Amino acid sequence: MSAPASRPPQVVRLLGGAVAVLLALAAVAVAVLVGRGATGTSVEVSGGGTRTVSVTEADMRITPSLITVPAGTRLVLHVTNTDSIAHDLTLQTGPATPLLAPGQSATIEVGPVTRTIDGWCTVPGHRAAGMTMSIEVAGSAPSPSATADATIGAATGPAPGWQPRDPGLPPLTGDRVHTATFTVTDTDTEVAPGV
Repeated sequence: MSAPASRPPQVVRLLGGAVAVLLALAAVAVAVLVGRGATGTSVEVSGGGTRTVSVTEADMRITPSLITVPAGTRLVLHVTNTDSIAHDLTLQTGPATPLLAPGQSATIEVGPVTRTIDGWCTVPGHRAAGMTMSIEVAGSAPSPSATADATIGAATGPAPGWQPRDPGLPPLTGDRVHTATFTVTDTDTEVAPGV
């Protein structure tokens, strides 16, 4: 009986590469599906009375980013920083957490919710990066921050009634002449110690 024929090294390398690519794609798909299920962006609280909602701060996001409660509900937020950098949470009505180091938690007594309240991280740049949240009253109109973004782009037409301005200047007349004299000297001046 003869020994089985071995595969050429190129075929083995190609098969190994194809298997590696398939495993990588499967890992990405699992991560996306698990991530979608783990990070809800809104919470709806039912009933009145006092309700406590857990809020996490991580990856330049506040989760949940939208909390909906019935009018008059006393809301308490238990805020936990699960990120590797410091964050805080400030509400537009005044209550705020201190700056939370990674792993720290704090509680905010929001009080009775009667209108939309926005919140954000006050660390410079974090609010602009999208680290915001909103607390809304069930059945009320959504806050302006929850509306669709404006359509902006080169293909977007101007607003109705818009009129362009004439970019041209009238020709110069010879009746006004400006004369200026500049006296220039070259000197060595110290602009910083030793410079």
